[in-house]
Amino acid sequence: MATLSAVEADLRSLATAATGREGLAGQLTGLFTGAGPEHAAVRAACDKAVAAIGEAKAAAPGDEAAALGAAVEVSLCGGAQRQGARARGARSRGERKKKRCPARARNSHLFSKHSQAALDALLAGATAVFNQYCAIRVMKARKAEGVAFPTLYAAGDSPSAVRFNCVQRGHQQFLENLPITALLVGLIAQLAPRLAVGLAATWLAGRVIYFNGYAAGDPKGRVPGAAVSALAQLVMMVTAVVWGAKTLVVGA
Repeated sequence: MATLSAVEADLRSLATAATGREGLAGQLTGLFTGAGPEHAAVRAACDKAVAAIGEAKAAAPGDEAAALGAAVEVSLCGGAQRQGARARGARSRGERKKKRCPARARNSHLFSKHSQAALDALLAGATAVFNQYCAIRVMKARKAEGVAFPTLYAAGDSPSAVRFNCVQRGHQQFLENLPITALLVGLIAQLAPRLAVGLAATWLAGRVIYFNGYAAGDPKGRVPGAAVSALAQLVMMVTAVVWGAKTLVVGA
């Protein structure tokens, strides 16, 4: 397959040996035909050279070979310069795009299988860390409010009992919802791993808000976190049910 540099060399040698417009134009047409459809620059150079031959012959009929050679040289040099300028422009546009979007190039690895496993591990580790955080808060509340083991909840409605029970209940709520949430996340991960990670992270964020609001000693403080985690869990349940039903229907 002809290349632009090879065609340039052929055109220059043809122009040097040319004896007339018709002969050189015919040879240029052969080069044009040999250029593949992906070599638009080669075809453009050939067209430009053919047009320049006619202009050169009309301008200097007494010295056709030199005039034709000069015309082809000017035509090719102009085409090469334009081609080089286009290439430089494409490179500069690519560099500008990288400068404008450095985060996209830097974070493209986030969509690989290995990164998905890393996100799963990170989410699981964050859940375990939060569970330990809740347990430590419960132990501190036991010591501060004087609630000894194995008492699960403090009796009575005293301020100290309410404070301890709020902390304890916040942790228990997390433990009660964790198994079913983990099951739903595992099922959805088979269908849409990124969606599963996103829903799980949203649910965990809601549980963090829930626990800290509840542990402040006011049961109403749990409401914002409850809304966030409940919404995420509802989406999980709907997704799992719809996917399961659809799979059964299609499979049948």
